[in-house]
Amino acid sequence: MPTTPTRDSSFAEALAGKQVAVVGLQRSGLALARELARRGAVVVGTDEKSCAELPAAVDEFARLGATVHCGEDAYQGLCECDLIVVSPGVPIDKPALAEARRQQIPVLGEVEFASRLTPNEIVAVTGTKGKTTTVSLLGAMLSAAGIANRVCGNIGQPLVGEVAAAAPAEVLVVEVSSFQLESTALFRPRHAAILNVASDHQDRHASFEEYVGAKLKLLHNQTAEDRCYLSCDYPELRQAGEGAVAPVTWLSVGRPLDAGAWVSSADELCCQLPQWEGVLCRTEDLKLLGRHNAGNALFAAAVAFAHGASVDQVRSVLTSFAGVLHRLERVADVDGVTFWNDTMATTPFAAKAALEAMRGPTVIIVGGRAKTDDFAPLIDALSRLAKATVCLGESGPALAALARSAGVPRVEQASSLSAAVGAAFAAASAGDNVLLSPACASFDMFRDYADRGEQFRQCVAALRGN
Repeated sequence: MPTTPTRDSSFAEALAGKQVAVVGLQRSGLALARELARRGAVVVGTDEKSCAELPAAVDEFARLGATVHCGEDAYQGLCECDLIVVSPGVPIDKPALAEARRQQIPVLGEVEFASRLTPNEIVAVTGTKGKTTTVSLLGAMLSAAGIANRVCGNIGQPLVGEVAAAAPAEVLVVEVSSFQLESTALFRPRHAAILNVASDHQDRHASFEEYVGAKLKLLHNQTAEDRCYLSCDYPELRQAGEGAVAPVTWLSVGRPLDAGAWVSSADELCCQLPQWEGVLCRTEDLKLLGRHNAGNALFAAAVAFAHGASVDQVRSVLTSFAGVLHRLERVADVDGVTFWNDTMATTPFAAKAALEAMRGPTVIIVGGRAKTDDFAPLIDALSRLAKATVCLGESGPALAALARSAGVPRVEQASSLSAAVGAAFAAASAGDNVLLSPACASFDMFRDYADRGEQFRQCVAALRGN
């Protein structure tokens, strides 16, 4: 396997003795600090939160011998550093970072920084929805084929931490978000997949075009030696593919293709690939629900085939993979009602796909901190498919008003997740589903999406106890 072209040995060697600021002290920031300290850099940690809000992180930075600036003093001395590395949660247009760039201090994101350190092959997957499922499927397929790999990135394990631990032959399968991609410059994955694009992160990106532009940076440094995988179901990705330097493998969940992989009108997963041609399986053979997950499965299969996996190895994973935590996860049955945790659905696009994937009447719980003002696709799905809708959180009143004005049947509001689960259960009958698929971020009421999912699980357990 050729060396990852992003790697820069002189960059890695030059870190020793350099003063490097890590902006953002949580999971990615901690991984960055550990790697920098291991390479002999003088680490300065900064975060706009107070030290009292980040006790574990502050203690870890201190253990590494790093200086920490928090709260109002977060950016103190930033422009005295030789390099600044930014965690994904920190917007790159912060005035302090803009000033550093003006003074010609390099400002890198965590993915960009990590990719310059590793000789390992990188496979990168992005998209508005389905990234976590796709990288998890791909990791399982590569493992089935005997190909050592590490699934990391936005899925929860920072790339920089896996770079330090990986053996040279391991493939790094990296989930990357728009936040991580916007700060890339030289990042060049050998295999790059963009699953889909829909409105998201309007709280971070100035426009949909800017958001899509961040996603497309995944392809910018690829050459004819690399390969990209794109859905032809989105005009933005069709246009990107026309200008791509790397050879394109096209995929679709809505149309047959002359070459590539697609979900047929007969609900078959079809491949017309250089490595293999035929029908992998039917959508009903997948443990994953929904046509969108069939598309995710095809992306993973196409990349796995390109790495030498056999059809039997790919098919075995497709028909046994049960999904990932917090993504259309079956939680429990209570009096014949099935509860599903889809807390990772933080966009209307994702919640719509989840609702469309349900088999049988469904009561859905939506709401939280909105990341976009375009709820039209979700409202349409609620009108067609929801038995009842329970609205929650900051966006709850607005979503309830939109749903009622669109004629969505039985719309309720709840003041807490526990109340929402109770209302949804009351609206359901035996044989129905209750689906938590919020279409919004969690930060209005919860620590993060996982906290929301765990609290949902606890609420369902309380119902069972009653």
